[in-house]
Order: sequence, then C-alpha cells, then structure tokens
Amino acid sequence: FPREIQDSEKTFATLLLIDRPDAVGIFIDRGICDAALPLTTGSLEDLVGPQSKAWTIQPSIGFEEMQWKALSPVFHVAHGRHTIPHYKFRDKDILPFTHQEHFCSGAHGQVFRVKLHPNHHNFDCISKPGLQTKYFAVKRLHKRGEFLEERGMLKRINHPHAIALLATYEYCNHFHFILPWAECNLAEYWETKNPNPEHDLSTLMWMAEQCRGIADGLSPLHHHATNTSSSLFRGPSVVLGPTAPDDHDTQSTDVDPHQFFGRHGDIKPLNLLWFPQSRDSREMRIIKISGFGEGEFNKTELTRRSPNSIAYTPTYRPPECDHPDLEIQVSATYDTWPLGCLYLEFVTWFVGGWEKVHEFERSRRGGGWSHREATFFELTGDLEPYAVVKSAVKQVCRHDLQTVA
Repeated sequence: FPREIQDSEKTFATLLLIDRPDAVGIFIDRGICDAALPLTTGSLEDLVGPQSKAWTIQPSIGFEEMQWKALSPVFHVAHGRHTIPHYKFRDKDILPFTHQEHFCSGAHGQVFRVKLHPNHHNFDCISKPGLQTKYFAVKRLHKRGEFLEERGMLKRINHPHAIALLATYEYCNHFHFILPWAECNLAEYWETKNPNPEHDLSTLMWMAEQCRGIADGLSPLHHHATNTSSSLFRGPSVVLGPTAPDDHDTQSTDVDPHQFFGRHGDIKPLNLLWFPQSRDSREMRIIKISGFGEGEFNKTELTRRSPNSIAYTPTYRPPECDHPDLEIQVSATYDTWPLGCLYLEFVTWFVGGWEKVHEFERSRRGGGWSHREATFFELTGDLEPYAVVKSAVKQVCRHDLQTVA
C-alpha cells in the first residue's frame, strides 16, 4: 500500500464504520492521517466540509464518535531493569479488554480479572512464570499517592518469587496496575486446590523451595541498592500519551549506589499467589509475593514509628505492634515475625492438610471462635506487659516440626 494509506489505516477504518469510505481521498488530500486523531466535529467540518458538499454535520458527528473504536491502545513491554511502561489514557479511550469481571474490593481499590486482545499487548514475550495465561489482573487504586508508592515498590522488585508488574496506566481519574493473573492465593490453595497434600519427598521439597524463595524474594526489598532513587519513594514523575511508555527515572550522579531499607509490611497467605504453570516444565508450581501496598523504603535501617501508624493484618502482626510505648523501632525484621507464622502454617498444612490449618487457627483463639484473636502471641504481665508465644503455637512447633524432621 502507498505510504499515505499505511499512515491512515485507523482513519479509513473509522470512515468504514460510518459508511463513508468514499471520503478517504479527501482525507488524504487534506493530509488527515492517523497522527491527527482524535478529531472533533468542529475540526472535521473545517478540514473536510469545504472540500465536499456531501460531507455534512452528520458524518462529522459520526466520525468523532466512532473513531475511538479504532484508537484502542496497545500495551508494550518495556525492556530494561526497573523499566515499567506507564500510560495516561483519555476518558473516551476504549481499552482492549475483551472480557472484564470484578474479582474483589478492598479499602484502597478493586481487582478485576481481564482478557486483553492478543493484538493489543506483547506481554507474552516476557519469559517469566505465570505469564502463560490468557487472563491478567488489573488492580485499580483511587489515590494517586498510594499508586505512586506501590508502583515505586513493585518496579524495584525483580525476583522469580515476586509478582511481575507489566504496566501501569491512568484512566477516568483512577490508577491501575496490570499484573499476571494467579490461579489462587496460598490460603485458597491449601483449602481448595490441595487440602490433603501427599506426604512425600516431592511435596516436602516443593514446600521448602517455596519457603526459601519467599525469603529470598524479600531480600532485595529489605536491602536495596540503587542509583535511581527518584522513583523509590514517589514512583513516576511524568506521564505520557496513550501509546508511549514512560519510565525514565532521574539518574543519580553518584558513583556509589544508594542503600535503602524496605519492608513488605503485610506478609500473609492471602498476599502469596500460586501460579500453576510456567514456561519451564520443571517448574510447574510457584508462589509469588504480592500485596506491596503497605510496603515502604527508608533511608535508615531503623525508623521510629507510632504503632497506630503502621498498617497490618491482625492475625500476623508482630508483638511490637502491641507495645505500650508511644513509638517503636521498625526495620526489615518487621517482616520476620509474619514470615515465621506463615512458615508454621505451611508446615501445618503439609502435616495435616487444610483441616489441620483450620484447627490450628481455632486453637490460637482458645479452642473456639470467641472474641480472642488468632495471633501467634499474647501479652502477659500486669505492671509491665510483655509478649509470649501462645501455648498452641508451641505445641504445633513441637509436634509438626518434629514430624517433618
């Protein structure tokens, strides 16, 4: 095709949609090509109207409305470490989702399960476990500040056991992440996918590999060296057009990398995702860390915080959250306690399946579903309260860990 036609494919498609392919010659003569889109009714009247008496206000209105069907954006994978495409879409843009369903809602936003038209993304070119699925997860946040913080966190974590951020975008005053779609979270895997695991060496080795991988996946978060610190705390500083990836962080002029100390802040089974397949046939099941919304980076290894200012999941919170002092010291070790709780539940599942995990939770509440929390510690002492591990936890440690050993 002539270059003029190649540069006007979307324009010609729109003319076909309004049943006016006869006007393509006028558009080419006037230099109206895809680069000029989107066009308004007024601009079409000025550009095309004087050239054709048959072009009235009605085709201009129709063109302005139907052109969005031809302008559906394409998501591209950016190459380079810490490089994540960011798009800013117009409200009238039609996103290339062939299927979208609401999955869940939280305090900060929603998660959707979507299908992307295969011609409108190239995410399949990334050789990472969890991308051999026709579905993707879209996480929508309402507040820009929370979006920037989580994006800055996600783009810095590049590990097989951490969820891969594919792209981000702004649309209709909301902020979105595109992520691989997981089959389920770890709690759902224990309960529904594999409630009665095989007590064999293969399952034991897989569990051990996942536990090691989760800890290893947190390591670059806990101790992070970088020369690009601008987006570490604030995320992207510039947003570009609907098809232009943005991820050009301000580079530091220092030769030595900056050292930062981070924490995930919400380790729990619900934030660990299970992917059943990968490109590597030897790695059919892998668990990935997600839920980085409560995470943060600090310039010092220890920071003093008010317990009330730290978000946590009650069951897995560390004992320092109940400290009576006005301020506590928070560091990467904040993740150690919930990680240990997770490991203990993992071993409990291996020993007795989901029913054993369920029973373990009840025992931490005192044997029933009372008002007592299912934490792994409790406070004791009247004058100077201090934390001790619950007896139910000690009992499981003695029995289950010895069984595995």
